[in-house]
Amino acid sequence: MNVPIGIALVVASFLSLSESAAGPACRRLDLAGAVTVTAGMALVVFGIVSTDSYAWTSPRTIATLAGAVALPVSFIVIEARFAPNPIVPLRTFRRMQKLDSQLDLYHRPQRSFPRRSENRGPRPRSWSTSPPTNHRGR
Repeated sequence: MNVPIGIALVVASFLSLSESAAGPACRRLDLAGAVTVTAGMALVVFGIVSTDSYAWTSPRTIATLAGAVALPVSFIVIEARFAPNPIVPLRTFRRMQKLDSQLDLYHRPQRSFPRRSENRGPRPRSWSTSPPTNHRGR
């Protein structure tokens, strides 16, 4: 089902999209940045998933997760110093207001539901943890 939709979207994009005239004429793919960030995220997933077979403290898991930390750090170094056309221009994160709003979007789903202390109104009787009382005074 997805393959025909994908083919239709590729054909429609070739027919409707044109080359962008904005920006430098010879923009090149930041291959080093793309490889490091992709490999870093793959190592995160592989490191966590492989704990089903190997313990968290096994050398294999520790090495995988260490690589999962090292590759995104190298991605940041590559983007900051060596990439002429970085995938993620780090100047985007210089303004704390933007960073704050981006982090807020990340944490928003966790705040969608009120916490137990934020419940409004009395709790229904069925939620009570105390034993039912006899209303006849006995």
